[in-house]
Amino acid sequence: MTIKLPYGSDNIEIQLSESVTADFLEGQSRLGETDERIIERSLDQPRNMQKLEDFLNATDRVAIVVSDYTRSTGVSTYLPLILKRIDKAGVKPKNVRIVIALGLHRKATETEINEIVGANVTTSYSVENHDPDRNLVDLGAVALNQTVASASKVVVTGAVAFHPMIGYSGGYKSVLPGIASRKDILMNHMLYLDSLNDDRKIEPARLEENPVFLDLARRGNILHNIFALNIVMGKNKQIAYASSGNLPDVWRECINFLNKNFSVAIYHRYPLVLASAGGLPMDFSFYQSMKLFTNASAACSEGETIILLSKCCNGWELRKDIFRLFECSVKKAEAALRTNFSMDGLAILMARLIIERFKVFFFSDLPANEVSKTGMIPIINQDALREMFDRLSRDKRCAIIRRAASVFPVMKGERL
Repeated sequence: MTIKLPYGSDNIEIQLSESVTADFLEGQSRLGETDERIIERSLDQPRNMQKLEDFLNATDRVAIVVSDYTRSTGVSTYLPLILKRIDKAGVKPKNVRIVIALGLHRKATETEINEIVGANVTTSYSVENHDPDRNLVDLGAVALNQTVASASKVVVTGAVAFHPMIGYSGGYKSVLPGIASRKDILMNHMLYLDSLNDDRKIEPARLEENPVFLDLARRGNILHNIFALNIVMGKNKQIAYASSGNLPDVWRECINFLNKNFSVAIYHRYPLVLASAGGLPMDFSFYQSMKLFTNASAACSEGETIILLSKCCNGWELRKDIFRLFECSVKKAEAALRTNFSMDGLAILMARLIIERFKVFFFSDLPANEVSKTGMIPIINQDALREMFDRLSRDKRCAIIRRAASVFPVMKGERL
């Protein structure tokens, strides 16, 4: 049997030998509808709010918050449908501004902006990159992007997926960290350190007692006059579900759909897990690969083997001076971050927590000598990957996760 694993914009083929017993951990496929139809139905049936075109007045100044280039959220599909309804309400294009919720990511290039929102949109509407250091308004609990904070109406969009720190993306995450100040983003993410010794308070699919989420929920709901559209991405970067209207209700509906269709019940953990991030943009860089690490490790027996595939076409996205944290123990890395916190340092700590618990093989486009310094074992080419998997999988029951950034394995009987 030959399987295909997404890798960047392509696939890698691996032949499973007859001696291999493999369980494929997959999300559900979409049934028959187009992306556009799913979005339109959602916009026609908003949750606990008026339709978008009725929510708006012709005199409104509207800000639309959309996700950045590091995630697949279907913006170029649903944004034109949103803009059509804004136009129906009588709002002129000059009074509409689209804000890319970058958080602390670098600014999107002109090419990336066109890919995110669609080239036709940029010819008629103004698009800006959020800047966490400039053009902010202090609202007390949090400082936010000035364009959004000063708008009379805000349309918040995003994709709901399992998130290694907040539990689930989407919802208020588009506000904090999406369009918040650097200070507020760092304050929120530093809370991760305070729970390292607490049993599983911060992990994918957990909201209860999760300090990062609780802080986000407390400070991220400061905006009023919000209309939300959240979606769940399915296989092959297609939209599987959408909900619009009142933001908390929309977010919870998408979480329920995600839990039902993309959490995969397992009855035991596996001695070997083979997992791909799912291709671009999920394997954009090592920094963006944390969902791959956390989700894949959830299916693996303690101390056993994980083979991870992440192209990392944009490199590590880690500063050279912070790379040394890979050579520290988890405790030393934690101490260093408490003294000088940074987002890339946090990504290293999250990776170290998994690298110390499992034997991790890593297949990527990153230099093998650099991968070795992290404590992972580099796999240098496709032939080596196939040979490694063939050797390690003999006479074992293994798990294969082709889109691990989107699928979360859950032991049968455990909470979700």
